[in-house]
Amino acid sequence: MQYISRPIYEHAVRQWYTVPDSDVLCVHGAPRVGKTSVVRQVLTNLPGVAFYEAMRAGCLLDVFGQAPEGPVPDIVVIDDVAPGRIVMVWELVRALKERHPSMRFVIVGSALMRHINEQSAATLRVRSLPIHPLGFLEYLHFLGRDKLADYLEQNVDVAPSAGMHRLLMREWQAFVAVGGLPEFVLGYRNDQNVEELQRHYVKSPLTDALRQMRRKASTDHLVQALDAVVEQAGEKFFLSRAVRGYRAFQAKKVLDVLEDLGIVLRCTHTDAKGDDLSATTNEKFLRYAFFDTGVLRAWCGGRVHLADQPLRAPSVHRYVDAFVARELAIVQEGKLYWWRREKTGSDAAVEFVAATRPPLPITLHQNKPMALQALRLMQQDKELGHAVLLDRVSGGGHEDLTVLPVYRVGPYIAAKIAQSSIF
Repeated sequence: MQYISRPIYEHAVRQWYTVPDSDVLCVHGAPRVGKTSVVRQVLTNLPGVAFYEAMRAGCLLDVFGQAPEGPVPDIVVIDDVAPGRIVMVWELVRALKERHPSMRFVIVGSALMRHINEQSAATLRVRSLPIHPLGFLEYLHFLGRDKLADYLEQNVDVAPSAGMHRLLMREWQAFVAVGGLPEFVLGYRNDQNVEELQRHYVKSPLTDALRQMRRKASTDHLVQALDAVVEQAGEKFFLSRAVRGYRAFQAKKVLDVLEDLGIVLRCTHTDAKGDDLSATTNEKFLRYAFFDTGVLRAWCGGRVHLADQPLRAPSVHRYVDAFVARELAIVQEGKLYWWRREKTGSDAAVEFVAATRPPLPITLHQNKPMALQALRLMQQDKELGHAVLLDRVSGGGHEDLTVLPVYRVGPYIAAKIAQSSIF
């Protein structure tokens, strides 16, 4: 399959290769998002790098034992690590690290998140690199719409003309229907039946991944939890509605499995007043987003109607929520935040809080008189000078509020994060 360039992730892998500040790079994400492709694109043919499939990695202790016959690589890439082989791979890494302290490792697979945290606390320096489906800019570049992508990157604070806005909205609607998995985007470019590709993904790679986690949760329970994520998109997640007959703590374990696989993205509630959004959180306010709009389309039976619908319309909201979550996850290294007012009787909530300096509340436009109330409450409570409202219009706003067309959220937040890092 033709490789689709992923500049953000390629840069991260290249930087890890160049700067030896960690022992292990864990490249993880949902099935078929391009984890292996990114690693091979950067590391193939570089000096001191050796590739091994996980199912054949057991021989590495023999090959690179106490007295190896040949040269010992500086970096060992262990690819295609299935859930059932994760523990074996970590034991292997620790054993090789004891024999060759300077050796470093790249581990590629799904369901690695929980193990990353465990191994980081066990003397290994582990860096996490979550891979997500393509973002809107990557999609435009691959399809040859470079002028549109460049326009979005170079004009983050300028509202597009009416003609440019209509063109970008059409492209965005097509992107949401296609999704960001490389095989979907390639199929779309090559005039293949994308809906059939999406249905096959749900029946095969996605279902296979769920079955591989059966020691932690049954496939039926995982499917129920995934359905609940779809139904509760953009809102506080009620664990009591996730898995039939399960208590909240049991349902949370099922959701943890889906998050570990990269199939759902967790939005952490933040109540922090400073720049560190993780400083004050509340685990009672959970929120989850689906990882890809194209897979979501197949999961929901192929129905997606975006044209001329409000962003909060029931048939649209779940797709918009998944799109915004992915765009932010790409530029924020997988970390997502949201806000809900912690006051009895209040349901004021802001769907996303961008990890800029200062933080930036982001919500979707809704056709209600009190549409901006939650946004204003958060600005007052956290003493934030600015906020973002996503809409279908080309742009607008005033001094403390920017109205953005929804397709601009990724480039806009990426630019604001970059500006934050400069200062």
